[in-house]
Amino acid sequence: MRDLARIAGVSQSTVSRALRRESCVTPATQERILHLAEANGYVQNPLVSACMTLRRRLHTGKDAHTALAYVVTHYHPLIKSWRQGSSVQCYEGALRQAERRGYQLEPFVIDAGLTAKRTSQILRARNIRGVIIAPLAWGTSRLELDWKHFCAVTIGFSLKEPPLYRVAHDYYQGMLLALEECRKRGRRRIGFAVDEIENERIQGYWISAYFFAQQSYPPSERLAPFIRKKGPFDFRGFQRWVATERPDSIISLPLITPHASWHEIIVRLDRLSAPVEWINLDINDFEESRAGVYQDHKQIGEASVDLLISLLERNQTGPLDKAHTLSIAGCWTDGPGEDRARSA
Repeated sequence: MRDLARIAGVSQSTVSRALRRESCVTPATQERILHLAEANGYVQNPLVSACMTLRRRLHTGKDAHTALAYVVTHYHPLIKSWRQGSSVQCYEGALRQAERRGYQLEPFVIDAGLTAKRTSQILRARNIRGVIIAPLAWGTSRLELDWKHFCAVTIGFSLKEPPLYRVAHDYYQGMLLALEECRKRGRRRIGFAVDEIENERIQGYWISAYFFAQQSYPPSERLAPFIRKKGPFDFRGFQRWVATERPDSIISLPLITPHASWHEIIVRLDRLSAPVEWINLDINDFEESRAGVYQDHKQIGEASVDLLISLLERNQTGPLDKAHTLSIAGCWTDGPGEDRARSA
């Protein structure tokens, strides 16, 4: 850095701040110093950088720059709280990893009482520069935070704009895994049911993998998927799909309905047709009674914290030109009891 300061004709502290992309250095000076650094083969020593980051944190006090925000919205209109299922598992994983890394993680719930604009003001007033965006509420694809002031990571694909670093389950791999396991269990007519909104939220990865895998199946084993349209759940339409496609297993998430649980729908359907094995694409607990894909939301939460801290250490604020995605593969879990016996 001394050499770069001499070449650039600035102080060593200016070089240091420019390499960390601090806003106190003008964009023109930053660009010139970064160009000189690249031209002269400057490479950061990661151990020294980590040490200096820790020293700066300790020098500015325990509470400064050590708090991270976990920004959530209500995931689904029929779910009253985000503190359940996969949402709370992501948060718990992120909270645990933040504590391991010496940070605090504070949830901020954006709703009618706390808007995105007000959240930005609060975060800046409290000197919180790192934010994790949990999956957005259904029907929402944007969040109007004052992004230029924050290092940000989003979980999942629901946030479309602005482009950010993202950590998500590998949905494509998850579907291929579910199909492979179904065929190992002797299933040959494998159906797929999905909410239209959920399909859009994950950019069609599940249905793309479903159609891709079908190309290796005999034509008689290629079933059309059931896509639940927006609005009330059409049980008769779902029943007609089952009668037409005659699946021996159905891969799905629990389709949330206002009048009946997914379990009740399964029971009603089993009374009207031959028993079907149900495969859950998002097993939240290894002790669940059904077989399916364990997405490991806690690991996704942990990875989002590690990625966010790396952005903070580089002082990389604001949105990206295009989104970067870190995909976390899921694993298969057999359902105990009835489902396991049914697969034998």
